[in-house]
Amino acid sequence: MQIEAFEDALDEHGSDLAGWPPELKLAAQRLLAESAEARDALAFAQQLEARLRGSTPDRAPAGLADRIVGEASADRQRQREKRRMTTPAGWRKRLPELSIAAVLAISFAGGVLASGALNRVGESDRSSYVSGLYADLAW
Repeated sequence: MQIEAFEDALDEHGSDLAGWPPELKLAAQRLLAESAEARDALAFAQQLEARLRGSTPDRAPAGLADRIVGEASADRQRQREKRRMTTPAGWRKRLPELSIAAVLAISFAGGVLASGALNRVGESDRSSYVSGLYADLAW
């Protein structure tokens, strides 16, 4: 038996060789007689199992389950509200605000474009330049 196979068997069967299958137990005993590394692995596994047997499980703080359920309910409510705002009915509620914002943005952009265009062009070319500008925008 190789050390890797021995360590795998330790993980699978535990550190008490009495509970191992007979063929693995015999090979493990031979390896333990020859290998200090195998003896160290067995000692480590025995210490680990002893610590696990002697430890007491940690208890959850009082009210933890209630807090988890409460947070899950609140999260579910937030998800419903989010879905409500992304549905057509939710957008209809915000349509006045969105349309005002869109009109203001378009008016601002149009004013900036028109004022820049009119300041660069002489009086006689204003109307033709603005017509050309709108043609470029339509392109």
